[in-house]
Amino acid sequence: MQACRRGICAGLCIPPDRPRDRIYDVIGGMHLRSAPEARRQAALQAFERFQVEMIAPCHCTGWHEALAFYERLGEKAAGCGANARFPVRDSATLVG
Repeated sequence: MQACRRGICAGLCIPPDRPRDRIYDVIGGMHLRSAPEARRQAALQAFERFQVEMIAPCHCTGWHEALAFYERLGEKAAGCGANARFPVRDSATLVG
């Protein structure tokens, strides 16, 4: 999925009148470093609620915020940096 700076929660929360497949992977910067704690918690809850299988927070997520993803989501959180590679499903769809 692609949220493009609208905010990760806005990207996950697709209006119910739009069809959508399951969200499997989210890769990118979540721009949470200077976000209020409520927004950070909302992002974590959204990943759990939508049962995202893998999240790879990039540098603009913020170091402490990315660590929170790793601590809370365990094996669902993947390291993301230079030369990181992730499998892509045939049915991948960009939402943005």
